[in-house]
Amino acid sequence: MNIWYQCYDIRVKGILFRLTNITERSLAANLSLYDTVTMEKNQKDIELTYANSTMKQRKVYENVCKDRINTVAFLKVHKAGSSTVMNIFLRYGDSHGLNIALPRVPKPKEKSGNWNYLGVDTFLQKKRLIPIPQNESYSIICNHVVYSKDKFTEILGQDAVNIGIIRHPASHFLSGVYYWHVLDIIRKRIKGDNDNERMSKYLKHPDLLKRLMHNRMSFDFGLPVKYFENDTAIDEKLKSLDKEFSLIMLLEYFVESLVLMKRILCWNLKDILFIPINEYSKEKGNKIKLSPDDIRNLQKYNHADFRLYQYFEKKFMRQLNKTSHNFHEEVENFKIVQETVLVYCKNKTNDQFAEVLIIKETVWNNTFNITVKECKFMMEGELYLLWRLGKKAENKYHHRKK
Repeated sequence: MNIWYQCYDIRVKGILFRLTNITERSLAANLSLYDTVTMEKNQKDIELTYANSTMKQRKVYENVCKDRINTVAFLKVHKAGSSTVMNIFLRYGDSHGLNIALPRVPKPKEKSGNWNYLGVDTFLQKKRLIPIPQNESYSIICNHVVYSKDKFTEILGQDAVNIGIIRHPASHFLSGVYYWHVLDIIRKRIKGDNDNERMSKYLKHPDLLKRLMHNRMSFDFGLPVKYFENDTAIDEKLKSLDKEFSLIMLLEYFVESLVLMKRILCWNLKDILFIPINEYSKEKGNKIKLSPDDIRNLQKYNHADFRLYQYFEKKFMRQLNKTSHNFHEEVENFKIVQETVLVYCKNKTNDQFAEVLIIKETVWNNTFNITVKECKFMMEGELYLLWRLGKKAENKYHHRKK
């Protein structure tokens, strides 16, 4: 059974369902329409076709990009949605046969703390990389490491494109509070009637947990700790990053960021599909709410991170404003395809879903398939995925070495 997905009509065994003004959220709900139709195991197609066939003639974007960019460094910033983006780069590198700068896989009984880092709170260490065959080169960096232009250039060369990601410092701080179990420590050390009160007290004297929570994004981008309060040094760093990074994505504009990245790298829509990874479940529960005073205290403490975000938020908005008038159409198309793939992958064990999902041609993409294997890749745990790809890279190296 093949499933053809493209908006805006659904045809199931000759019965037409019209989906108008479909949104990112509504597609999953509309899939329940299938429950009203007798689904047979050997049913050949479910076809979604354009209500407006003239759109097929437009193909406004297909000739804009000619040459893919395959040499890319993605700075994996802690707690900024970077695991999801990392999966995109790992999938791209693996599917295109590129050499990814992967960390050495720990041997049995070997100490393996933070083995998935290319440098633990430091710059890239070449000794941590799985070697590649002679006369070949690395194409992708996407593991945790502190950014250094010189170190990245040493591995990828001068022509690599740098991509990063950040999020608002307040939400970044709270994400870290949950992920690193900082709240548990605060509860033990600070008295209060509730978590909000304890957090307010902590933010008045935040040095308690300086290493984990102090300007973590700026640190990942290579700003030394000694310059966290030095505005001149921060200014210089921001200007350097502006020149060295083609795009710094904003988690708050995640889909728009991916479409921008797609255009910059001349990739296809399929290349940027994703399934959210490493979303910390406790963040979705009873959240701490920061008061205006809390935000002000956090801004004093994480001054460099606020400067970083303010600078690149403005740049990101300028980049959006420079896009063509049809950029937002491309974003909406991507949302629809993304939600379609998400529903398919999440329900891939259901009998009504085929082994292959076929996304038909649109203005923004050629026809392509999504397989169950690709779903599993997008949903695979980060450490196991790195281990699996690492073993594959090791085997390639030792095979070529013989």
